[in-house]
This record gives sequence, structure tokens and C-alpha cells, in this order.
Amino acid sequence: MTAATSPTTNKYRFASALRPFSLIIAVACCSIAFARTYSDANFSTLLSTLTFTATLLAQCGVNLINDWSDQRQPELRLSSDQIHAIRHNFTLGMACFASAAILGSVIMFMRGPVIALLAIAGFAGCLAYTIEPFNLKRRGLGLILVFVLMGPLLITGAGFSATGVWSQALLLDSIAFGPLISLVLMANEIRDIEKDLRHGDRTLSSILGLPRAKLAFLALLGLTAAGYIALISLGHLNSPLWMTGSLVFALLLVYRLLQMQSAMSRRNLPQLAGRLTGVTALCHILSI
Repeated sequence: MTAATSPTTNKYRFASALRPFSLIIAVACCSIAFARTYSDANFSTLLSTLTFTATLLAQCGVNLINDWSDQRQPELRLSSDQIHAIRHNFTLGMACFASAAILGSVIMFMRGPVIALLAIAGFAGCLAYTIEPFNLKRRGLGLILVFVLMGPLLITGAGFSATGVWSQALLLDSIAFGPLISLVLMANEIRDIEKDLRHGDRTLSSILGLPRAKLAFLALLGLTAAGYIALISLGHLNSPLWMTGSLVFALLLVYRLLQMQSAMSRRNLPQLAGRLTGVTALCHILSI
């Protein structure tokens, strides 16, 4: 297989580096936040739109810089074209961050300096996720970081941006929904586990090994189910029957996961996890 047609080469193309399947996370988190806060008297359509756009740009930035550290792995034997693609994507990623920062400055002007603190924390976390010397993704800590950044921090922060008020209800929403955000990342790790083991990338899945990584994947689904059962028990969701749609899709995903043994059979796992995240977010919104 030549470098021009190898999966490694394809990985660095813009369309692949952007990782479109994962963008559902930004869309889902903001949508849940705005659905919960829309009835608030202080809700701003303008600020919610700016927040949504800035969040989506920030996630595009995270995805595009994600491969930067690959240049430090000699075992990958990257060609000059591949290195150029990585650096080009990194430049585009930083442009996405800059655009998000401009929008964030408008939100900060209207909501106060706490927005700057949220943005700084989020940007630092994004860099720590993929850039050396931290690169938490390759130290088995990526799932925890993603849960915090894209769960409680993003969902409650988006609600604050839209209304200027911190919402305990959104915190509960984020804790229940958050494990699915980590699930998308773990799906990506499980798909790439053989490659990560060859290259010495210590993602959580490569540390656990495939059988236990699958169990961890199922555990995240279990945590999600437990979170939503808790929300329903607390009366936090007004129309909880909508959540049965997510349950059906989750059961189908479990069935597919148990059938996946070869690397080829696992290639669509991240997309399936992304769809579950989107379906669950939609059901969550309809249940509010």
C-alpha cells in the first residue's frame, strides 16, 4: 500500500482531520443548554447564536490540531506531504480558535469577564488534550478531560452565555448527558486500538486492551442510563417517554459492538456513537 492511498495519509486530509462525526457534540450540548434556558426572561437569541457558532468553531479547531503531535512519532514515517497536511490543518485549527475568540469577546462584552475565564479554561484544556508535553489523549486521561470540558463546562457555560444566569438544572443535564461525550472519544480509541498499540499511544483503550475497553464502553452507556433514570426520578424531565428513542438506539449499538471483533468491523463505531449522541440529545430536548 502506497503512502498516497494509505489510511494514515487519508487521516490527514482536511475532511478526515475535521472529524465531522464528532461535531455533533458541540451541536448537542448547545442545543440542550438553549432548550433548557429558552423560556428564561433573560434569554438572548443573539448571544445564543454567537455561543453556538463559537463553540462549533472551537471544536473544529480542536479536531484540526489533533494530529499535530504525530510529527514527533518517527515510527509513523510521515512523508513531506503528510507533514504539510498536518501543519496546514493546524493553521486552520488556530484560525478557528481565533474566530471563536472574536465571537467570545463580543459575548464577554455583554455578559462580563466570567466568559473570558470559561474561554481560557476551555482553550487550555483543548491544547492539553492533544499538544505535548501534556497530550492527555495519549496518557489515558482524554475521556475525563472531554467529559469536563464538553459536559458541565460547555453546557452550563452556554446557558450562562444565553441568559447571564448559572443554572443548577443545566448542571444536572450535563452530568447525565456527559458520559456520551466520552463515549464518542472511546469509540474512536476502540476503532484505532491496534494502530495505537503499534505506535505506543497510551490511550485509555490501548491501556485496557480491547475486551476491557469494550466493557468500559458499555459502562459509559450504563452511566448514561443511570443519569437519565435519576433525572426522571427527580422530575427533571417533563416528558420522559421521549427517552425511549435513545434507549432503543443504545441497545442497537450494544448489539453492534458485541459483534465487532476485527479492526475492519469497528471502523464505523465512532459514527454510530455520534448518532447515539445526537439521538439522545434530541430525545433530551423533547423531554424538557
